Formats: sequence, structure tokens, C-alpha cells
Amino acid sequence: MTVRELLDRAASRLESGESLHGVAPRARTIVMIAVQVTVSRAYRALGLFDKAAVQAKSALALARAADPPQPALLVDALFECGEIHRIRLEREDSIRDLKEAFALIEKLPGDTRLLTASVLNALAGAEACIGNYKKAEPLMRRALDIYTEIRGADSVDVATFLGNYAQIRLQAGATDEAVEMLKRTAEIHKKARGENHILYARDIYNLGWVLGSGGGRWRRSPTSSRHTPR
Repeated sequence: MTVRELLDRAASRLESGESLHGVAPRARTIVMIAVQVTVSRAYRALGLFDKAAVQAKSALALARAADPPQPALLVDALFECGEIHRIRLEREDSIRDLKEAFALIEKLPGDTRLLTASVLNALAGAEACIGNYKKAEPLMRRALDIYTEIRGADSVDVATFLGNYAQIRLQAGATDEAVEMLKRTAEIHKKARGENHILYARDIYNLGWVLGSGGGRWRRSPTSSRHTPR
């Protein structure tokens, strides 16, 4: 059985309520939201964005209607919906959901810095996609600062954020800055993973693409992704 078949079966059981047998009534909504967000992320990782959207939107509707309110689950559902909208180029919808998630995070208890950075990273990408570089850059800088403080300057997660920031700077026309960021990204991946790792190979390809094209706005996308560490 393939991963997709397993996910389809899980989604079907969620829709029918079969997978919630034995779960206390008060806990069913909480479990349903959490599982649907997880299934959505798995679909998204497989590139099945339409199926991911069904699960994410259902989770979001349940989270909004939850009584008592479940703000942490609402943030997760909004974040997931925002990511799917961004991938599907539904940029205004992405920005709307991610901004709402960010506003809610500040009200959550505990240490939410990593979650904050992840949402800022996604929001920066969405803003950059519609040309709002002045809005995108401070968001990306704040996300990068948070991850650097928590994970350390040589963290692979920091390299991911640097690569995302490099894309934004390149789109804004700051080619020299983008090149330096890509060099630093490659340095981190080489140190952490080695010269034969796919991440280092991707960095070298991206760097070569930028230098070869003269930078500027993207004419075609190099091998890259706006991965959001969680």
C-alpha cells in the first residue's frame, strides 16, 4: 500500500467519523482538528495540494467553531491553510490566513518563538510573491534572527531561512547580498552534511544560476523550496 493510499484511507475514516470511535465527545473536535492538519501536511509533502486543502479547510472550520476555543489548534490550521494558499498562488488568501495566525500566536502561552519564526518565514514569502519586498524583508529578517538565536548560526534551519531570504533579496534586485547569503547557506550545508549531500548540491546550483544569470528578478526558479522548519 502506498503512502497516498494510506492517507486517502485516513481521510475517508476521518470524514465518516470511523477513526473517532472511542474518543470522548469533548475531545473529538480537538483530535479531529489535529489529525486533519497532520494529514494535510502529509498530502502537501506529496504535492497533492487539492487533497491537502480539503483537510486544512475542514480543520480550520472546526477550529473556528470549537467550544471552548482552541487557539493553538486554530493557529496550526490557519498556518496550514496559509501555506497551501501560497503554494497554489492564492497569495492574498495566504497573507490573510498567515497574518491572522501571527496575531494569535502572540496570545498563546509558553515559548512560541519557533512557531513565530515559521509563520513569519511563510508570510515573508507570500508578501514577496506579490512584490511587497519592503514588507517581506523585515519579516524574513526577524524570522532569521529568531532561528539564529535559538538554533545557532551554523544550524541547518538557519541555512534554510538564509536561502529563503536570498530569494527575496534577489527578487528585490539586491544580487550581491543574495549571493553572499547563498554562499553562507552552502557553507553551512557543507559543514553539516558534507559535499555529497543534496542540500549542498542545490546550494551550488542556485549560486551558479544567480551568478550565471546576472541576478535580478527570477526568470525561472532554480531548484529550491520555501521550506518552513517546525
